[in-house]
Amino acid sequence: MEYTPAIADGVVYFGTASGSNIKSTEEYFYALDAVTGRELWKIRQPSGVAGSPAVVDGFVYIVFFGPGLFALDAGTGQEKWRFREPIGVTMFSPAVAYDTVYITSVDDRLYAIDSKTGQEKWRFQRPERFFISPVIADGVVYCLTFAGQKASGYLYAIDAQMGQERWRLFAPGSIGDTPAVADAVIYFKGEDQYLYAIR
Repeated sequence: MEYTPAIADGVVYFGTASGSNIKSTEEYFYALDAVTGRELWKIRQPSGVAGSPAVVDGFVYIVFFGPGLFALDAGTGQEKWRFREPIGVTMFSPAVAYDTVYITSVDDRLYAIDSKTGQEKWRFQRPERFFISPVIADGVVYCLTFAGQKASGYLYAIDAQMGQERWRLFAPGSIGDTPAVADAVIYFKGEDQYLYAIR
């Protein structure tokens, strides 16, 4: 499984190993000059990357399989904090807004983590599995769930500050990719060969 690098302020951030079965001992997470390709810094990865990094306000947020969510200094690669709860949970690409990092896990939870301290603000839990990275718009976190290989799931709208469910919508067919939001419309793909647009 491969993930998209992040680019911010003329720097490209990416990891060199991905996949839940990779125990990385010789792989690194890099920061490169976007114009010249010159290495600015690198850190040894504790395991494969579990999603694309997010770069906000001088922090790089990246999830590694097993160790969980790390916050790195964007300029030096120094670890600022890490969040690991519970042990061994696979997470996906983080989304950042309102001084909060939002991450989903396949153990049926959405976490809201303080972006500066790494302290948990709240968690939202459902009986289905969160299998897609969250997306945020207008104070709402949107997440898709599914309940098995061929089962349907739900699109959840969750208050970004309080972690309370605002509404949910039945989503037929297995869920495809992370939703997109534009002009108050949520778009997502189901593996039933339909593209859905929800207002």
